[in-house]
Amino acid sequence: MRAARFGCLTSSGIIAALAAAFVIAGSALAGGGAMYSPGALNAVPGDVVGGVTSHAEIKGDCNACHTAPWEKATMDDRCSTCHTNVAAEMADPVSIHGKMMEIDQGAKCRDCHPEHHGVDALLTVLEKWTFPHEVAKYSLDGHQFKAGKDPFLCSDCHGRDVTQFDTVTCVNCHAPTDITFMVDHIVTFGNSCLNCHDGFDRFGGDFNHDEFTFKLAGKHSAVTCSQCHANSHTVADLQSAKQDCFACHQADDPHKGNLGPDCASCHSPEGWKPSTYDHARSDFKLDGLHSKVECSKCHANNDFKDTPQDCYACHAAKDNHKGQFGTNCGACHNTSGWQNVSYDHKDTNFPLTGLHQNVACKACHVNNVYKNTPTNCYACHAARDNHKGQFGQDCALCHNSSGWKNISFDHAKSAFPLAGTHTAVECKLCHVNGVFKGTPKDCYSCHAAKDNHKGQFGTNCGSCHKPTKWSDVFYDHGSTAFPLVASHITVACKSCHVNGTFKNTPKDCYSCHAAKDNHKGQFGTNCGSCHKPTKWKDVFYNHGATAFPLVGSHATVTCKSCHVNGTFKGTPKDCYSCHAAKDNHKGQFGTNCASCHKPSKWKDVIFDHNATAFPLVSTHKTVACLACHVNGVFKGTRKDCYSCHAAKDKHNGQFGTDCGSCHKPTKWSDVTFDHGVTAFPLIGRHTNVSCVSCHKNGVYKGTPKDCYSCHAPKDKHNGQFGTNCGQCHTPTGWSDVTFNHNQTAFPLIGKHTNVSCASCHKNGVYAGTPKDCYSCHASKDHHNGQFGTDCGQCHTPTGWGNVTFNHNQTAFALTGAHVNASCNQCHVNGVFAGTPKDCYSCHASKDAHGGSYGTNCGQCHSTSAWKPANFNHTFPLKHGGDGTVACATCHPNSTSSYTCYGCHEHDPAKMAEKHKEVSNFSENCAQCHPNGKD
Repeated sequence: MRAARFGCLTSSGIIAALAAAFVIAGSALAGGGAMYSPGALNAVPGDVVGGVTSHAEIKGDCNACHTAPWEKATMDDRCSTCHTNVAAEMADPVSIHGKMMEIDQGAKCRDCHPEHHGVDALLTVLEKWTFPHEVAKYSLDGHQFKAGKDPFLCSDCHGRDVTQFDTVTCVNCHAPTDITFMVDHIVTFGNSCLNCHDGFDRFGGDFNHDEFTFKLAGKHSAVTCSQCHANSHTVADLQSAKQDCFACHQADDPHKGNLGPDCASCHSPEGWKPSTYDHARSDFKLDGLHSKVECSKCHANNDFKDTPQDCYACHAAKDNHKGQFGTNCGACHNTSGWQNVSYDHKDTNFPLTGLHQNVACKACHVNNVYKNTPTNCYACHAARDNHKGQFGQDCALCHNSSGWKNISFDHAKSAFPLAGTHTAVECKLCHVNGVFKGTPKDCYSCHAAKDNHKGQFGTNCGSCHKPTKWSDVFYDHGSTAFPLVASHITVACKSCHVNGTFKNTPKDCYSCHAAKDNHKGQFGTNCGSCHKPTKWKDVFYNHGATAFPLVGSHATVTCKSCHVNGTFKGTPKDCYSCHAAKDNHKGQFGTNCASCHKPSKWKDVIFDHNATAFPLVSTHKTVACLACHVNGVFKGTRKDCYSCHAAKDKHNGQFGTDCGSCHKPTKWSDVTFDHGVTAFPLIGRHTNVSCVSCHKNGVYKGTPKDCYSCHAPKDKHNGQFGTNCGQCHTPTGWSDVTFNHNQTAFPLIGKHTNVSCASCHKNGVYAGTPKDCYSCHASKDHHNGQFGTDCGQCHTPTGWGNVTFNHNQTAFALTGAHVNASCNQCHVNGVFAGTPKDCYSCHASKDAHGGSYGTNCGQCHSTSAWKPANFNHTFPLKHGGDGTVACATCHPNSTSSYTCYGCHEHDPAKMAEKHKEVSNFSENCAQCHPNGKD
């Protein structure tokens, strides 16, 4: 028997099935895919999208929305074809659709937008979705549960259509809870709730005014919102409320604006009174007793403007001077007390000195009269004038303010200044009976009784007598026709003026000294022409006035040596007449001895060889005459050097016989040969080189002039630079090299200028020296060749550490904190190639999120600083504050886990009790509170 099998698996059955499928598919294609419909499409007209205003217009074209099983495209792709704006939103996480895709990346369009439920069915249904309501600019944090603890449904606020919302819904919901508050709230702020409320309730009962610029303190803390925020119907209205005091309290200003609008400069929120105005800030600083005066004393009727600041305006009634001193009270009085007067009499025309300082004001200013008070002494002290007006009224000429009896009369200012003994004489001895006028000023009037001369010298006693003593005579004989000098000064007057006779006393010497004339009248009677008045034997005959002045040794020769037997006339005046016996020259130089010999000594010869044809200079001056003038022969003496010095010629006549062209007369060894006039001038160290160093064995001719001939042994270059040493070396020193490297193919700059030649030119090799950096600095290449061999791209010759690498020209431009990061922080161990450019490769150790946010750190962090980050939190951070909560507050362990208990006062036990009616309660608060609200 054959085994039985299903009829559909026979060949004919399979063929029949395929044929049926083909017929069905063909019918579907022919009919546009409309063989089966689950229900009518929405026919509510809207904006034109994809060429239609409603889905009903594509009825029968199922392929417009649905895809075949074998197609790669999805229904969502079909939706995006028409709803291009929604497709764009899905890529934007801050939009509604982008945020929803971020919450559930597997979400489908039809999850929220069902179709085929009727022509007027809703196209948006969100009951099964946790809609990110904060993206719609209204958070549901505070709208999780209704008053009865039942969860809110979308329809509770939006009715049947979640795309619609009427603000009256807010009033209808909140009014039953607290009708009084709502009425007051609507009256104050209006009924447009969404103008101020966004679901976070930032302006609700938990609102903290201290988080804003205007802190509520003092009496402000008890003020209602509407008192400051009147007619505020929007958040902008609330924020625009004036924050200065004057805007609210202008009506309460008792100063009527006189002190300006800055109330806070005096008043505080604790109370309008007391005020703390700092008068030091005004033009009138309060000090002394002014600081204790009440404001109303000066500012009557609360008038503050134009309050006078001068003393007199307030204290005129206290002016005991009756205006005599003007209105500037402060010139004398001060704020410490009205009686504390500090008047400085120095500022007046009469400064107080001496005893005047202790005199009471009223003693001079009788009956408080100050103007026109006399300032001269006589006006007050006339009664004390014992001189009865003889000295006039200027008492201060003698008296002073230290005491009336302290007299300081200066007789020197009178016509008779007191000097000598006169200064000790009592006034009354000259001014008898107090008479001062007409007192004689000449000496004779007082001293006539003492005139022993009996009037012979007249009455001018002062011409001889001094005021020190009468016996101190200072008669000046020099003012007479016979001034006294030398011994005459000590001669008693009576020796010349016999019997007191002064007139006609002879003035010539001979009248007194004729008995002492040993010359017996040969020189006449003018003794003073030779004799001095010091002593008779002090003779000062001036032989210089004769035809033979005495000089040198002649001055000490006795007169009789030349004037034998007292004969003066006819005495010979030439030298030879006296000194012929001393002529060792035997008349060769004639009889004019003075042409060579000096009168100081016979041996002092003053022969001027410079007047001859052979002037003597230097060493020649000290040579004895007979060294050149042998045997006393002078005429015909040779004048050339060679005649005397031929024996010293070490040049063997190579330089001729003109020794003076090189040798100096100072010493034979003082050579003055000027090498500068030769073909080889000496400069630098050549100037100090001995002649034999270059001129070997005394050979001068043919001496080489090039450097190399002498310095070849010093050529460390081994001839690499040729034989022209002068190209680099200078005569100042062999080591003074002036080679200009800048004229080569490798100019020296930066630190290269200080590098020794041997550092680059090893072993003295110069030719073929490499010019690239890497050949020398390869050992310093910390990059191990990763950047190639062109070191100059980054390094400069100024210093290896002076790197100018521009990172911004690479694939990783440096910004923010990266600019100041050291290279080795990113390029560890000097590895540059393959350095990662993403943040995570370097900052993974700082990832406090444990990798839960992926490795794209730049989504939240920036290069300016790791903190703060700009992470777009799906959970509204402002649900409990201003958004500055630290991450660790909610994520104490890692960002992959969280807790609400780190911020809120409740603990797990209390929360479990509060949610005991909630089934499947857990500590995962976000399950029920995805937006942070109840």
